[in-house]
Amino acid sequence: MPTTFTSLFAGVGGLDIGFENAGARCVAQVEWDKECQSVLRRHWPDVPKWGDIHDVHGKDLPSSDIIAFGSPCQDLSLAGTRRGFDGDKSSTYFQAIRIIGEMLNGSNGTVPRAAVWENVRSALRTNQGRDFGAAIDALAGIGALVIEWAVVDAAWWLPHKRSRVFTVAIFDPRAANKCPDRLLPVEPGRHWHHPSNETTMGFYYTHGKHDVPAIDALPTFKVATGVGIPSPCCIVGETRRPRKLTPVECERAMGWPDNHTRWTDTGAEMPIAARYKMCGNGVASPVASWIAQQLLPLLTDA
Repeated sequence: MPTTFTSLFAGVGGLDIGFENAGARCVAQVEWDKECQSVLRRHWPDVPKWGDIHDVHGKDLPSSDIIAFGSPCQDLSLAGTRRGFDGDKSSTYFQAIRIIGEMLNGSNGTVPRAAVWENVRSALRTNQGRDFGAAIDALAGIGALVIEWAVVDAAWWLPHKRSRVFTVAIFDPRAANKCPDRLLPVEPGRHWHHPSNETTMGFYYTHGKHDVPAIDALPTFKVATGVGIPSPCCIVGETRRPRKLTPVECERAMGWPDNHTRWTDTGAEMPIAARYKMCGNGVASPVASWIAQQLLPLLTDA
């Protein structure tokens, strides 16, 4: 039987794609955004889904080995309010902690066996680090035996600079005993190679100029602008005329299948602005896959 996981704050399933590529199986998804829900229903039609995380109780969810979640970052991001866990959005992290604790209490502490939390790198620094300390304390408070975190950059796999902090917590004593000294190596190394076609290379900032040096990878996608990424961020082709990234190019830069966000579950075409926002809020799938590859062996026959 494959290792199973539940996806909280699932978005459009960027983390889910990565975990499934590593061999895990999604058994539940929680996501409040209606457009994101529609994308999830299209790609995971048989996986049960829930909406607002505040209304979810651990007993409602199916048994799963891992709880994987990227809770809202707006209050932890340098581009956001910087209120940390005092903000209404980022404080929903503790809703995930509540659900995990309810599941552990309801199963005599046997499942979930681990949790994976993804968030922006600045989560390490808000309120002088006290927010991240509170996050770690919360995991320990519900029984985590091993807690490790590392900053991982999507640019190690993709032409996209997207540093995120991933935290892994292990609740299963047998899995904890199998943990290496370092569960998440600091840098797995660059695996992507610069392609040679216009649709996936030549990204660069313009900052209002049409002739600036190219960079080797896209800047981090964000949702603060109308196009979902720092504006204007363009591609140079043979004509050297800049243009915006297409939604498909944004999906590729996240490691998602082409047109992953294009269609709703009813077959209607998703608004382009929504697609950009989904990419800006998403998880780069190859990063999630690498995290799962480090964790899954510990849970096999644990």
